[in-house]
Amino acid sequence: MKTTKINTLLKAPRFDNIKEDFDTKSRAACELLPLCLPGTDKSVNGPRHFFDYREESADRTRSIAVIDKRTSPFIFSHGKALHLAIEKQHWFQIEGPASDAVLILLAAYHVLDLCYSKNVKPTLQFLQINLLGLVDETSGTATETFYNMLDKVRQTL
Repeated sequence: MKTTKINTLLKAPRFDNIKEDFDTKSRAACELLPLCLPGTDKSVNGPRHFFDYREESADRTRSIAVIDKRTSPFIFSHGKALHLAIEKQHWFQIEGPASDAVLILLAAYHVLDLCYSKNVKPTLQFLQINLLGLVDETSGTATETFYNMLDKVRQTL
């Protein structure tokens, strides 16, 4: 169940100081949002098409390429460092908090004129609507879906 995954994620040691640190909050939001708004890939790898966290000890190049068919842009968190990856390649390291990384990710989709990955399309549509204020015929019902999932999570707490 998704609510169990969300509760487990929030208990991860990397979120111990979530209340005091803005970047920790941003990173948690990046990991939680695709769980609340799942795309077509309902497996554990689905949300990793948006934000993929790996320990600093993991091999960066191998970790980026490990998930088959992940060619769309995504944010790769390698320890404390954030990176933009596209087509299983590291493009560059992102300076700044995870919230900046989300804006860079959205910019990459638009500048490169790419369709949203079907694996995280609801997440990207939610951000397009609620962060950028851009509503179009493809925006769907991402906002309503997100708030319905939040209600379910609240009920489990």
